[in-house]
Amino acid sequence: MRWIGKVGEEDLDPKLLMWDLHRHVDPALVPPGRTVVSFRFNDVPAKIRDWWLVMTAGGSGRLRLRPGV
Repeated sequence: MRWIGKVGEEDLDPKLLMWDLHRHVDPALVPPGRTVVSFRFNDVPAKIRDWWLVMTAGGSGRLRLRPGV
């Protein structure tokens, strides 16, 4: 395990967090059909505030930032 120093607010990154969540989804545990999980980070700029994790059973998770925009 790698240790880092003290983490401050300037180190918080929704993109990195969502990518890490995406990498750890077990596709075998996703229910049939399409599953969408919405995340809102209130303390970040509006353009990176809303995220959706879009998953399909048996497939890998996909990340979409503000689908439809």
